[in-house]
Amino acid sequence: MDQTGTRGPFLSLPDEVVDVMRIRVECYSGYRGDESPRRIILGEKRVTVKEIIDRWAGPDYRYFKIEGDDGALYIVKHDEENDAWELVMFDTTFDRAEREC
Repeated sequence: MDQTGTRGPFLSLPDEVVDVMRIRVECYSGYRGDESPRRIILGEKRVTVKEIIDRWAGPDYRYFKIEGDDGALYIVKHDEENDAWELVMFDTTFDRAEREC
């Protein structure tokens, strides 16, 4: 949390208002450990990562923008300090071909 009481670049609500969806993520372990997500596990649903569209990092976290094999778009956050994953955004209307035009 930063000095303004917000949680990162996507959420601007105080901690007590924000419900975080914790998820499990299976990763490819490269030289940095949990380097690249390969599968997102949301309860009973398993989504295989079709493509990592983008990634960016902060001092103690990493974000991944992912296209799932279900055609949806996901943004997941890895809190490296606590080794916890969160689902930040989910879009079932994602159409990559339409956005590339």
